[in-house]
Amino acid sequence: MATPLYYTFGNHMHWTDMQWLWGHDVLPGSVDDMLHLIAEARVKGNVNFDGIGYEKMAAECPEALIRLRDAVARGDVEPVGCTYGQPYGLFHGGESNVRQLAYGIRAVRRHLGVRPRTFWEEEFDFFPQQPQLLRACGYSGACLFFQWTWHTPEIPRETHALIEWEGLDGSRLPTLPRNDLNIHQWPEEFDGLLAKGLVAELPLPAVVQWLELMPSRDWMCRSELLLPRLKALMADQRFELRPRTMGALIAELRAGLDAERVEVPVRAYRMHDVWHGMTLGKNAYAHPGTCATTEARLRDAESLAATASLLGRPYPSWDVYPTWELEDGWRLLLAAEHHDNHECEGLCGHVASSDLALAGLRAHEVHARTLSSIGARVPGVEIPGLVSNAAGWTRRIHIFRFNGRLETVEVPPFGYASDRHARSLKRSFVLGRKGKRVVIGYDDLEAEFDAATAGLRQLRSRDWPDGVLDPQAPAIVPLCPYADESLPTAEPAIENEGADGPIVRFSLEQDGIQTGLADWSIGATARSLRLQVSPDEEPERPGFAGALRLPLALRFPVRRVRCGTPFGAVATVPAGPFRRKYPEGDWMTTPQWFETVGGAVTGQGFVDLLDEGSERGLLIASRGAIQVIDAVGRRADIVLNVHDPWDDGHPHGRTRERSVELALVPHGPLDNADVARLARHALDFPQSVAHASKRAHESDLPSVFGPLEIRAAPGVVAEAFFRESMKSGEHFPDWAGHRMNRDSGGACTHPFVIRLVEWNGEATEAHLVLAGPVATAAKTNPLGECGGWRAGDTPPDAPSHLADTGWLDAEPAEAPEWATIDGHPIAIAGVPVTWTRLRVPLRPHEIATVYADMVLGRKAWRDLDAKRKHWATVHTQTER
Repeated sequence: MATPLYYTFGNHMHWTDMQWLWGHDVLPGSVDDMLHLIAEARVKGNVNFDGIGYEKMAAECPEALIRLRDAVARGDVEPVGCTYGQPYGLFHGGESNVRQLAYGIRAVRRHLGVRPRTFWEEEFDFFPQQPQLLRACGYSGACLFFQWTWHTPEIPRETHALIEWEGLDGSRLPTLPRNDLNIHQWPEEFDGLLAKGLVAELPLPAVVQWLELMPSRDWMCRSELLLPRLKALMADQRFELRPRTMGALIAELRAGLDAERVEVPVRAYRMHDVWHGMTLGKNAYAHPGTCATTEARLRDAESLAATASLLGRPYPSWDVYPTWELEDGWRLLLAAEHHDNHECEGLCGHVASSDLALAGLRAHEVHARTLSSIGARVPGVEIPGLVSNAAGWTRRIHIFRFNGRLETVEVPPFGYASDRHARSLKRSFVLGRKGKRVVIGYDDLEAEFDAATAGLRQLRSRDWPDGVLDPQAPAIVPLCPYADESLPTAEPAIENEGADGPIVRFSLEQDGIQTGLADWSIGATARSLRLQVSPDEEPERPGFAGALRLPLALRFPVRRVRCGTPFGAVATVPAGPFRRKYPEGDWMTTPQWFETVGGAVTGQGFVDLLDEGSERGLLIASRGAIQVIDAVGRRADIVLNVHDPWDDGHPHGRTRERSVELALVPHGPLDNADVARLARHALDFPQSVAHASKRAHESDLPSVFGPLEIRAAPGVVAEAFFRESMKSGEHFPDWAGHRMNRDSGGACTHPFVIRLVEWNGEATEAHLVLAGPVATAAKTNPLGECGGWRAGDTPPDAPSHLADTGWLDAEPAEAPEWATIDGHPIAIAGVPVTWTRLRVPLRPHEIATVYADMVLGRKAWRDLDAKRKHWATVHTQTER
């Protein structure tokens, strides 16, 4: 009797990088080669293109897109993954990961006519909150087999055909795991495959293969090379071959295992279980760092634009909200986050760099225009300066005056405040010498340096009065362990005044040649010690072994770590050894070699080294992803720059005009939400004050305003505030904006969106207080979809992607403290602002989305027809 054997493949290709370099035939050629493979071998498979690729196909090769769409409709091909830009999700922010799914799913639904149901990406797209996001977006299954190409991802190998992948919040997704029946795109991997134990041991074995089909002699994966082995597999009489798409395979495996009463194991992989396999830190974190900065600018711009839309006319833009500008900025960012732009930075990263610059310009234009428009309407003897807050919580923001004076102003969440509310900041900076030591500090934070080399000797604070560093260890300086001469440097320059405090500036040297500049400075905003390193050259020795690093020597052993992940802070431990591979020369044609990496911790935004006995720790904050290696005993090395041989021979793969910035924050016991807030602003410098160019006709706005406030839930953070247009709900009948538009008689055309994240792992009810009346509101999934029931009353048969959704009741609320000035409530155009409360239930670690029809933000239409006379007759006057 023949043994059942399932087979599926994923065809991975992308417009980003591949079409940039190989030309216009990449995606249509990949489609046709895949369809040829399916027809000749009589198999079924999956297509894994980037979402922007489907959009480009619709414009550039619609005939090929129609052929692909027909194959999907026949059931021969299933779209899988379906992110917009195929990123390494771990290396990017939480909001970027949500938009990757939202923009990608909408593109697939629009161009292929189906909704994605299976998540399978070729690159390492993994983080602990991912199952929750996927389930909420409508995915019913996943696969965790990531291909080795330029990167070497590792995830635990299983002896099962199917697992339940469990996320940080407890969400589960049926998933094909990494196992011995996973093969790459090379026909040689079929050798000995069918003799492997799992084929005989599993009740339902499944062969899963990654392909990258492109019918070009300048490429190694083509159907003509694969067909002989595939046809032999299909003809093997020992097996009953069952070709399936990934979604069908997962469904059949689950049904078959349930019928046989085989328990499907649950796996909750954490950060120490996996390895991304990338040279994180290459080119001084240029790619992930710039992506993080660009995301922050876009979130800042969209939140301020959404806030301004509540203030009535005149709008900063023509429409009530600058939808196209911001969405175009996000599309540029999401495509630039593509894994090849990081992995193959020397080959194609220059295109991503220009796209990131354009995305940043989109954000800057919206933000500057909006802040100027608001400032022109705020009263004052002179045109007031404004300070904006891009965070979802009230912040005391430091501002820097041109006369050198530092002041602080309290600014509401996603709001603004006039500088007339600013208060002088008591300057408590310390700068002094103690023999061969230099001391700089602010309030209770004090850093002590070696005066000759600028090496960090000790870092003290209220929580660490004796210092957080090992007093017996050498001074801490950036070094390359294999360089003949890392430091000493020229005598460091000690400056009394930086932007907000003293600076110790020094140079990096190798073999007597300056290889970069660096400086230590005190950050008064977050009570942090900042390090900025600007390398001129990459390390001579390749790989992590030769990385430029900051070797921390701590007072306590590194046994517990809390690392940042997209919308999560997770407990982990240093892990490894892991493998990383590199080419000896040309990446396409030369042999490859391996190195091992140990004591590794990867963080998104921060890595928090914790003292096991006291819950105190040292927070390392960064702009984006950060890599720690060799964390053993009391030592942990922060990677600053790495020489990656994959970029050799390509001028765009070299360190260039790039600085890596870190902040060290010694702290006492902190919960996850506190750490997330602290890390977000540990690198902040004082803001300059923005002034409008001229006064508006009416000063009708309050001097301080914010659109929202969260109460009763200290572990909940508002991560984003923006608006969607009706286009976002196209093809999604459960989209909450449809009901809001219908119930408002068409008045609600741009519903407000608030992203809430519960960081502390505690079930809670957040009181979301919004400015003005709220006509309707809903707790939705990340795509804005909502069931027809009230929040908390989800029926047992609700679809999984609608399980945590529901409509919210609006009730009056007291004004925030900052919304009363001199005993009077703030007013817009003379009308006092009222406040509305929404009670939002959240599970532990839940990523929630709230849609709201905030009445103040409905578009105020002008009677343009009444002004037609100015246009209709003016040409006749000039003709007389």
